[in-house]
Formats: sequence, structure tokens, C-alpha cells
Amino acid sequence: GFPVRVISDNGVQFLSNVFTQLCDLLGIHHQRTPLYHPQSNLSERINRTLKPILASLAHNDSKGWDLKLSQIAFALRTAPSESTDNSPAFLMFGLHPRQPLDLLLPSPPVHDDLPSFNELSAYRKRLLVDLMPAYRTARELLDISHQTQSRHYNVHRR
Repeated sequence: GFPVRVISDNGVQFLSNVFTQLCDLLGIHHQRTPLYHPQSNLSERINRTLKPILASLAHNDSKGWDLKLSQIAFALRTAPSESTDNSPAFLMFGLHPRQPLDLLLPSPPVHDDLPSFNELSAYRKRLLVDLMPAYRTARELLDISHQTQSRHYNVHRR
């Protein structure tokens, strides 16, 4: 579905009337990062994480690094976050995606039958019961992380 909020830098494509009208039409709150402060932009944070990984790959294979991007993205999405204690994949989908190691381990049998409405309803309820505490914990840990980062930033700014 559509996001509730989009955070972007101040690039002209994000300040255009077309983008603004699209956000208004879809009910998306557009939030821009402060000028000249890329640290608050998540994509800049991801780039900071990606650079050493890509540098390492380019050192070993300077031509095939782009073919590894999907594997890198999978690794980042399935790795637990220090701030939330959960992986982005778990917080998004409510389960841990299968990984290559899972192919070596025995897995539960696959049923070809489609689940009934009652089974889907029960699964949805279990998912909500499992995810709500994870969301609460993630929010609390993110707040603590934000406060810690703010204190660290302010120590060096005053």
C-alpha cells in the first residue's frame, strides 16, 4: 500500500508541484530532511553502510559488484537492527525470511491445501499478537537510541 509518510532530501524532484500534488492526493505526509544535514536522511545512512561493503566487493571483483546488490540488500533486511532488536524484514512481514542456510536444514512439510478463512483469521490474530509487542519494543528502543544519539551529538556541538 501507500506509505503514510515519505522522508526525502530537498532535491528538486521532491519539491515539484507534481510530487506535492501526488502526496496530497494519496494522503501521504511529506517530510523533508534539514538542509545540509544528510545524517538525518535514512538513505544517506544506508549509503554509509553500503560503501565499505561495496569497497570490499570491488577490491575482490571490480566488475561484478553490481550483481551482489540483491544479496547485500537481503543481508541488510534480515540482519537484526541494533536500535530495534529485530530485522526490518520481521517488522515488515511478521516472520523471518528463509535464508540460504535454511536449505541445508530440515524444513516443515509444505501443504498444498489453501488455508480456510478461519485459518487465515486465526493467523492474522496471532500475527497481531506477535507483532504488537515487537512494534512497541522497537519504538521504545528507537526512542532510547534517538535520545542517546541526541546526547552524543549535543556534547560535540556545545
